[in-house]
Amino acid sequence: MSSERDDALVEIAALARRHGIGAEEIAARLAEPAAAAPTPTPQGTIVKTLLGYTGGVFIFAGIGLLVSMLWPDLGGAERVVITLGPGIAAFALGCLWHRDARFARAATPLFLVAGFLLPTGLFVFLDEFVPRTGQPELAALVVFGALVFQHGLAYVQLRRASLLFLAIAFWAGALGSAMAWLDIDADVSALTLGVSLLFLARHASGCGRGGVAPFWYFAGGGLLLAGAFGLVKDGPLELGYLGLNGGLIYLSILLSSRSLLFVSVAGLIGYLSYFTYEHFADVIGWPVALIVMGLVMIAVSAYAFRLGQGMTGTGPKP
Repeated sequence: MSSERDDALVEIAALARRHGIGAEEIAARLAEPAAAAPTPTPQGTIVKTLLGYTGGVFIFAGIGLLVSMLWPDLGGAERVVITLGPGIAAFALGCLWHRDARFARAATPLFLVAGFLLPTGLFVFLDEFVPRTGQPELAALVVFGALVFQHGLAYVQLRRASLLFLAIAFWAGALGSAMAWLDIDADVSALTLGVSLLFLARHASGCGRGGVAPFWYFAGGGLLLAGAFGLVKDGPLELGYLGLNGGLIYLSILLSSRSLLFVSVAGLIGYLSYFTYEHFADVIGWPVALIVMGLVMIAVSAYAFRLGQGMTGTGPKP
């Protein structure tokens, strides 16, 4: 035993000399309380959780299949009760269980189920009891607008990330429906929606809900790039699309967002592929252009990888 201790002391002394660590620093570190080791998740807990979620999915799928089979034989009121009723019940249970530590983890699945059933039930209600005006976009605006208000208010009260995620999703539906109802150009709508989602993702990341932000950074960046490309394609400002991609890459660094970095680099590579195909496909230099394009893609992907590796924990990392 003493031999092992001596070997350990020799190794500690060698490491201290190598890194310039003094005896006082070692003593101070030893005086600090030892950090508690993370407790591993029991295997049984993982299996139990997996089976629980799987069972819930099967139950939900079975109920949905049963309702679809009985749907033609149901009246309007029954259809609303079957769809909207469980949505309201799931949302109410989620709010109640959020306040009980024993059931708090079950609140998120309930909110997600409600996020699917509530719009379905509201659309069924409008279809069954409201005269049709031939404006489905207006109906979608009413439904999603009401759900944005409901989930936004619930998030302010409960501060749950799942409610914020659903509120942003319904906001996207409401804004998209409003622009479709106003007959705004699809590219302008995509551009506007993408910018709004980037702002909301930044808000989510800044208020401590970094887990919500990655998906909306990705969706917002993708919509922004798609709308911008549709507006500048075959026009005098088409090359400005490269500048937009570069700006988004820079923004992803400022926000420490790997998801926004990914969609920005994907947009850049996609545009370079489109440009070379459009302007070099019918010339002898096409094979050379393909080789150059491949080298550019490798260089861009390597640069993006280094940027992603350099995003430290100084800010949110969605």
